[in-house]
Amino acid sequence: MKCYHATILGTGSLGSFISTALSNLENIYEITIVDYDIVNRNNLKNSIYNQSHLGEYKVNALQDILSKLNPEIKINTYNIKYQEGFTDIIKSDIVIDCRDFTYNIGNEIDVRLYMSSRYLVVDCQKVKHIKQHEGRYISHLNKNDLRNAANIFTHLLYNGNIDLMIQNNTTKTFDIDYLIKEIKRDESIKNNLPDVIYSTKNNDVFQKVTNLKKELNLIFELNKCYPLEICMPYFDNNLTKKVININTIQHYDDIIDIISKFINNPFIIFETFVIIVKKENNIINIELIPNTAGA
Repeated sequence: MKCYHATILGTGSLGSFISTALSNLENIYEITIVDYDIVNRNNLKNSIYNQSHLGEYKVNALQDILSKLNPEIKINTYNIKYQEGFTDIIKSDIVIDCRDFTYNIGNEIDVRLYMSSRYLVVDCQKVKHIKQHEGRYISHLNKNDLRNAANIFTHLLYNGNIDLMIQNNTTKTFDIDYLIKEIKRDESIKNNLPDVIYSTKNNDVFQKVTNLKKELNLIFELNKCYPLEICMPYFDNNLTKKVININTIQHYDDIIDIISKFINNPFIIFETFVIIVKKENNIINIELIPNTAGA
């Protein structure tokens, strides 16, 4: 795992949430925050600041917040207006630009983050804007939206995706409503499928596997066009894996029988499971997630 000293330029709305999300990552050991502005009432609506921070420099208020969230992390502050190529700040592993303005991006800045509609834009290209302007939201965003965006970015950073984007000089957009849309899409698919008819010989399977009854139709219909791969994550390994060829499931009971054999494996110590159905690379993956009670 790569460890980072991260610099955040601009600590207003998005920048403040990015900073707090980064402070919770186990591979972030130092954060440098750069901003020249003070906290005013307009900042309270869409940032992590509160009434007690009014009139404070943003970097000082944010340093206090981050130190309380993670006392072990080192925080550096610069109460200055950053100008790339002219402002001297401590070197870091990654420089993240969250300023509310379309500044040029040169060699010192690694990634530019901004919100456009309901998307987080992660821009790792070196750009010179023909016409610069102040930043603005073009759709309504609240604190939870910005928190979601920050969590998306930190997840990408933690898993090394941001490093790849920087190396490849790419720009990507990420839908902050992705999870909600996925749930609605899945429910829409299930609501348009025919009723499930099955025997009762393995009725105990439905008690042990949450959502199996809801997913039966989807699995049955998908197998008409795709192969199925059934697996169970088990202590960092897939304990069992089975591939079912296209159009081989003839009845809902076939699915129930297969699932029953998986969960009744004598080597498995868990009693109940949640089923997940997802499509990856033209294969339908069916995962049986054990109820580990790990919290």
